[in-house]
Amino acid sequence: MIRVFRVNGLISVLPFTRNYNVTTTGTRRTGSGGGVRGRMGSSSIQLSEPQLVAKLLELFPLENSWIPVSKWAQSISDEVKELLVAYNGLGNFVGKQNNFFIVRTENGVKVVSLTTMGMSLCQRRQKKWNIERVRSDKFGQRRDFRRGSSNYHDKK
Repeated sequence: MIRVFRVNGLISVLPFTRNYNVTTTGTRRTGSGGGVRGRMGSSSIQLSEPQLVAKLLELFPLENSWIPVSKWAQSISDEVKELLVAYNGLGNFVGKQNNFFIVRTENGVKVVSLTTMGMSLCQRRQKKWNIERVRSDKFGQRRDFRRGSSNYHDKK
């Protein structure tokens, strides 16, 4: 791959070969920063570790303070479960994310709760969702009001 740079009217051509993979015609990601790739039929999902944590925070049931990992895993979609296979399952992945989740064992069962940071992120997301829902309801009421006040079509 060749990169062309123009600086002060001069053109510089530099060969760019760092981490270039000819088979994929793109840069190859090395290390753990590349994310986890999974195949689900004809579609593929690529989520990095922070994106996977965000997805799990979305799926965490806020009504329960402590929830068994097995019960939580039942409510997670198959796509996310397939991504968690690379991390040896939901319990191990959540156990490594100690900034967001608290994992402990009660009577031989792994249970999970949110840390203060995880809880505040979930509450902020819930608040944004509620505000958006209220806005859409108000917008719908405005549209209904405008539709009802028009007598143009009734006079014809």
